[in-house]
Amino acid sequence: QWAVSIAGALITVLFISVSVNTWHTSAEPMPSDAGFSDIDTSPYKDAILFVQSEGIVEGYSDGTFRPDTEINRAEFTKIMVGGAYQEEIETYQATSCFPDVNATDWFAKYVCLAKDHGVIGGYPDGTFQPGQTINVAESLKITMLAMFGNEIDDVSSGDWYQKYLDFANRY
Repeated sequence: QWAVSIAGALITVLFISVSVNTWHTSAEPMPSDAGFSDIDTSPYKDAILFVQSEGIVEGYSDGTFRPDTEINRAEFTKIMVGGAYQEEIETYQATSCFPDVNATDWFAKYVCLAKDHGVIGGYPDGTFQPGQTINVAESLKITMLAMFGNEIDDVSSGDWYQKYLDFANRY
């Protein structure tokens, strides 16, 4: 299974913001310096600056962003929910919505809001496994459900992710 990098998640958020055109509608320029010491030569610099200016990402405490680092399920969910439900997340109260997600975890409100919206459902054993590296199929599902929700019809056969892939291929 292929893992998704942070930069890949950011490109997805940038794509969503441009195609749906609901998050960033002002003509304000993006900041010229994000303060991250490791993005100057990144091909994803504009996407990183965009999601930072929208308050979706903050980077690491050492001043880096690490755009090529693999991303886990909690981090990816935070980025997608932070973009798709930006206004709602500000007042959302987290719970312990999975056995491995405590209300006090930094990612709890993002994961629980995603669960409430049907964007994620967890694994068959009832867990979310927030620290597990997210794979392409999982990130595709989360992205499609965050963007389109109930519009995704299940006319596909095959693997569990096939309906999300078929839906994405229409665009």
